[in-house]
Amino acid sequence: MLDDQSPSSNESEGVSEGVDEQFLRIAKPADRVGGSIVDSLIKFVVLWLPIVGLSRSGWALNFWLSVSLPVLFTFLYDWLWVSFKGATPGKLVVGTRVVRESDSSRPSFKDAALRSSIYLVALVPLVGQIASPLLFVVCFALLFVDRKCRTLMDRLAGTVVIDKFEMEIDAEAEALKPTSPS
Repeated sequence: MLDDQSPSSNESEGVSEGVDEQFLRIAKPADRVGGSIVDSLIKFVVLWLPIVGLSRSGWALNFWLSVSLPVLFTFLYDWLWVSFKGATPGKLVVGTRVVRESDSSRPSFKDAALRSSIYLVALVPLVGQIASPLLFVVCFALLFVDRKCRTLMDRLAGTVVIDKFEMEIDAEAEALKPTSPS
C-alpha cells in the first residue's frame, strides 16, 4: 500500500504499487456519488417503504427497530455485495468496483466487513446519532481531498474504488495493438 506522504509516479496516475498500472483507473468522485445514490434508492424501496407502510397501517415500530433494521440492512447489503461481486448494485450501474489497494483483487469477506463496519457506528446509543453524520461528512470530504478518492471506509479496509469501464476499454485496446514482427 502506498504511503500518502511519499509521492510516486504511480500516484499521479491514480494507481498503487503491486497493481497492473496499465489497467487501473481510480473512479471519479461523481461516479462514486452516483453509485451511492442508486444504492440509496434501492435500500429505500426495499426497506423504508415497507417500514413506512407498516407504521401507517397501525403497526407501532419502536425507535430501536426503526433505526437498527436499516443500519443492519445497509451493513449487510454493502458487505455481501462487495464480498461476492466486488461492487454494490449502484457501483455496477455506474461502472465502478471495489478492489484491494495492494493487489487489485476483490476484497475478502473480512476486508468487505471492515469496509462496511462504519455503518454500525449508528447503532451505538447516543454516540451513534452524533458520530454517524460526522463520519458521513468526513467520508464525503475525503472523496474529494484524497488523491485516490478513498473514503474512510476505503482507508479502514485498504481498498480503492476503480472505474471498471475504463479498465475494460484499456484491456481491449491493448489486445488490439499490432505486434511488431520479430
